[in-house]
This record gives sequence, C-alpha cells and structure tokens, in this order.
Amino acid sequence: MVHMEFVLDFKNITKNDVKLAGGKGASLGEIARAGLPVPPGFVILAGAYEKFQKEGKIPKEVAGEIKKAFKKLGAKKVAVRSSATAEDSKNAAWAGQLESYLNTTEKDLLKNVQKCWESLSLPRAKFYRAEKGLNKKKISVAVVIQKMVKPEVSGVAFSVHPVTQDRNHIVIEAVFGLGEALVSGRVTPDSHIVEKDSLKVIDVHKEVKRKLSEAQIKKLAKLILKIEQHYGFPVDVEWVFQKGKFAIVQSRPITAIANKEQFSRLPEIYSAEFWARESSMPLFWLTDKKHFMGSSSIVFYKKGRFHFFYLNDSQKRKAKKGSTFFSNKENVRQYEKTANEFITEAKNILHTYSNFSFKKLKPKEFKDLFKLLNEKLLQFADIYTKTEAANTSALKDGGLSLKNLGHIRFEMRKSFSGLFSVLIGKLLSEVARKNALGLKKDLFLYDLNEMKELLGMSKKVEESKIKERRKGYAVLKKGTEVQVFLKKDADILWKKVNDLIRPKSKTEIKGMPVFAGIVRGKVRIISQSLSKKRIESGYGIQKGEILVTDMTKPDMISACKKAAAIVTDEGGILSHASIIARELKKPCIVGTKVATQMLKTGDLVEINAEKGIVRIIEKARRG
Repeated sequence: MVHMEFVLDFKNITKNDVKLAGGKGASLGEIARAGLPVPPGFVILAGAYEKFQKEGKIPKEVAGEIKKAFKKLGAKKVAVRSSATAEDSKNAAWAGQLESYLNTTEKDLLKNVQKCWESLSLPRAKFYRAEKGLNKKKISVAVVIQKMVKPEVSGVAFSVHPVTQDRNHIVIEAVFGLGEALVSGRVTPDSHIVEKDSLKVIDVHKEVKRKLSEAQIKKLAKLILKIEQHYGFPVDVEWVFQKGKFAIVQSRPITAIANKEQFSRLPEIYSAEFWARESSMPLFWLTDKKHFMGSSSIVFYKKGRFHFFYLNDSQKRKAKKGSTFFSNKENVRQYEKTANEFITEAKNILHTYSNFSFKKLKPKEFKDLFKLLNEKLLQFADIYTKTEAANTSALKDGGLSLKNLGHIRFEMRKSFSGLFSVLIGKLLSEVARKNALGLKKDLFLYDLNEMKELLGMSKKVEESKIKERRKGYAVLKKGTEVQVFLKKDADILWKKVNDLIRPKSKTEIKGMPVFAGIVRGKVRIISQSLSKKRIESGYGIQKGEILVTDMTKPDMISACKKAAAIVTDEGGILSHASIIARELKKPCIVGTKVATQMLKTGDLVEINAEKGIVRIIEKARRG
C-alpha cells in the first residue's frame, strides 16, 4: 500500500476513512475497492486542509504531493469536489453546501482546491452545519480529484423510489452529456422505473429522443442493486455512460426514507396545527421539493385562499429544534449575517430588473430567469421560516435580541415582496400574455414540471385539468414526497384537519401572549382583502376596539394605535404584530389559529394577554 501524508489513491481508501477522506472520498474508495466501475482518482486528505488553515496558504509539501498525484493520474482535466468529513451521512447530505469544479486543468488545480477548502467557511455552510447540530463536531474538508469523462449520457439513480418510497422500485433519470444540468434542474430528464425483483422496466417517461435502451437501463439497474447490497442501505447514485460502459462518479445514502414503504391515496392524519393563510401561492412552488413547507404539512386552496397546516406533531419538534438553535449566540449571529446578505442581494436583483423589458426575452432566457428568481424565492423561504412561530415559540429574550430578529424578519418580508413582484408581476405576466393565458387563473395552477415545459417548449396544460384545480385542491408534503389531491379528496382531508383543530371551548380562544395586559372591548375583524379606500381610512376601526386579524401588516399601524388590544390567527414572538404591540405597549395575543373564524365584528370579549386567553363575553347579533 502506497501511503502519502496528504494524498491517497481511491484504491487505498475504504468506507471507514470518512475522517480522512470525507463522505464522497470514502464512498468512491469503497466502491472502487469493491470492483465497481469508478473513474480513477485520488483524495487530498483532511490533514492537508488543517495544515492550510494553520499556514493561511497551501504548504509547499502539500502542493508538491497534489501535483505529483495529478501527473500520475495522467488526466488532462479533472473534477475537483469538496468532501466534508461529516458528509453524506444518513442525516446530513451537505448537498450543494460546499464547492465543486468540473473540467479543471493542471493550471487551475491548486486554485480550485483552495476554493473547496474555503467553502467550509461560507455562510451557507456554517448555517447548514448549525442547523444539523454539527457545531460541536469537528468537521474538516478533504478534496476529491477524479478524472473527467466526456459522457454520452449521464444521470442519477435511486435504489428506492424517492417519491412513493417503494423499496422494490429503482428510479433512473438520464440526460445527454454531463449530469450537472440534471442536478441543477436546467433540463428535464428521461425517467425510468425498474422493478428490483424482475428487473422489468415498468414505466418510462422520455423526452424527444430516448437516451438509453431498455437493455442498458437493466444493466445500470443491476449496478445500482450491487451498490445497495454492498452498503446495506438505500443509495442515491450519480453515473455516466461512455463508449458502451457505465461508471459511478458518486454514491451516498438517501437521507430521508419514511417508515412506511408507500403512502396510501388518502393519508391518515393524526394531529394538525394551523400554520398560516396566504392569498397568493403558485402551485409550482407547492410542488417543488425544495419548497419551505414543513417536512410534514398540508396546504389547502379554497375559494382563492391558501390554508397551511403542520401535521402529526411536527410543530412541537420545530419548537424544540428552534429553541436549541437560537439559544446559541453564534447561531443567531450567523443567521443575521445570512439574512442580511440575502436582503442586499434581493435589493440588487430588484434594482437590475426595475426598468427591464421582459418582452425582449427569448424562450431560453425566460426559463433561465424563472429558475434564478424561483430559486431566490425558495432561498428566502428557507431563511425566513427559521424565525416563524413554530421555530421560535419557546424563545425568551435572555440577552437574545428579539427586536433585532423581528426587524430582520420584517425586512426579509419586504425583500420577498420585491422579488415576488419581479417574478410574478413582470416575468410571468409576460409569459401569460405571450401564451394567451391568465396569470392567477391559469399560471398559478401549473405545477413545477408543467411550468418548466411551458417556458421551454410553450407546452400548455389541458384546460380541463386547470378547470378542475380551480375548484380547489390540497398539497401534502411528507418527507421528500409531494402529492396533489383535487377537490373531492381535498374536501375529505379538509374535514379531517378541521375536526382535529376545532377548539374544545366555544367561549375561549387560546394563543401566545406577547405583551401582557387585560382589557375588554368590542371586536373589529380586519380582512386582508379590503379595498384601498378602506385601508386608507384606517380599516374602519374605532378607538378602544379589539383588532382581530390573520396577521398584521405595516399599513395597519394606524389601526393598531387606535386598538385597545391586538389578536391574530398567525405569528409568534418575532411576528410584526408582536413587535408593534411591544412598541405601542398594547396587550397582544398571537397564533390563536381560529380567532378570525370564531369571532365576528361587534362581539364583546375580554383579552387576557397574561395567560393568552380571549374570552367571549357576549356575541353580537349574527347575520
């Protein structure tokens, strides 16, 4: 065995060498030693990164070993990939958090290696590390150097169906050329489902020209099975096909496998918690696996409004996780930095496209810009929801600046509005015009794949499908699975959820007190859909009334000043209502979930914002 201090060939690395070679390096070494086809390469071990950290530059002896190994590899171009020493575990995939560089020549090799090392200090990597509870764990970075191949076809494969989670199904996706376009979502792949037992290809979705024959798919499926059997757990594999042969360029555990192998058509719902209501939420967001919806949640679209719910106690888990995260000052500092960087970036994007003419864009440019803006909005959601009510319900000030976090949350909301106006108000409005479609009545009812096909090939969805969705639907997210239920099934699920969240008491509503005080007054329900004239007149609230709404907005400040107290369906300790109530010193209860449904304008109530209880004293005349 040839052993160099800072560099090891794949054939000298096993799955037990994660601390030396990182997750990627250890995995590639393991499958190479098992005799599976892997393009040759080597790993720059974690010790080299640690020496780089101490010296602040690449040490000469490290550079020398890297150059020597590169020459021995005999490749003109290589792939340079970061490999964290806590990477690709069953709980943390680190996907996209660290840097990778393809088609690297000898000239750029050391520069790209250094960029990989430095990526462990990027805000996104620090935030991910904190979120996964890895702050106290020593994490280093190895770098995988692998000979570049020019594949005719490449793609990804899952040894368990990632949506239905059927363990007897292998899913294989394929594209022409390099697989980076597939992973990034730039192209729609051919998709194949293969039965493990029979190796029969039971489903094929192909684009214009099929990439692999059925015999080739079966051959690849056998290879995926070998990898799964070797490791003993489900795997996610990246593969390439060149000159009639398959090769593996990456293998990692599938990080989210449900206990049940397959979801029933109408899922059982054991518990539910109200989350939020929104007036605008495109279906292409809700059907995006990267969307910020909780790992167990359901959204209903009914009569133009969206109703979000957490399912099966996931809110309690979020509260515990959020409290642990934000009790660490370094986590808070890092969160503030990440959020502020996003706010700045959002302002720059808004400035770039404020006077931009979208009519001049070509189809590919529409698709690319949609992808950019959509990803930014998903990135916003990922950051913003870290401070939502479920994650911060257990927080107490204790030296932590709730006001500062609340201000950041407010600024994040403003940046979202700006990006939303560019994506929806400008880009998609032009897409709708060009395709003779309505914006909210049509495009908002396209799922993610349908939207990509419309942008890339002007392929419209059948009007009958859109018409059915307009009646109402539900979107269930469980783990990585996203399911859409149309009106009949959605109504059954709606009843199940509402039976679970219905308050036990008909005279008391409970929520979170965020500023103490006890007052009595008549209710004034403020709807989010009032006319502009009504808004400018202060929402019609009279001095001393109790303001009750879904959630407060900046233009409600005059109404808040007149109100004796504030009650909301949504929100937590960092919500806009909480910040305003503390500043105005008004009793306030947030997150009641049902206040706007149980109360009517004119009801006489007592607000006990010390215990978080709204008590109905006398109901106004109904009708």
